[in-house]
Amino acid sequence: MNIICGIALNPTREGNFVKKAMYKCSGEEILIEILSHLQFPIEPILSSSKTVPCGMPLGTAPLLSRHEKDRPLVIPQSTTNIACVGQFVEIPGETTLSMDYSVHSAQIAVTRLMGLPGEPEEIRENRLLQVLHLMF
Repeated sequence: MNIICGIALNPTREGNFVKKAMYKCSGEEILIEILSHLQFPIEPILSSSKTVPCGMPLGTAPLLSRHEKDRPLVIPQSTTNIACVGQFVEIPGETTLSMDYSVHSAQIAVTRLMGLPGEPEEIRENRLLQVLHLMF
């Protein structure tokens, strides 16, 4: 069994091979579009595949640019008993592109709210960011 997960960056744009917007396509039509782009044989793969499309609003939100004030801090200013956790909080110097980010925000919240000594270890820089830093 092989599983493929993909994200449509432009789901409203008409496909090159299936002349419909991706959000209007069936799973089979999405697979035909992908296989056509890859120049793979369509019928042998299509006949033994199950493709289940699903919409994920804000699925690509971690890829969007952000500014310092766009997201709340893990422990918002002037609060003493509440924290925000997950990929939509601000942890300076880190990328939201990994599961580590959400886990790290929870570790920060617990450590600070419980008054535990020290801070959680910083996350090692994401490999994608390392590549981007080399390129730019």
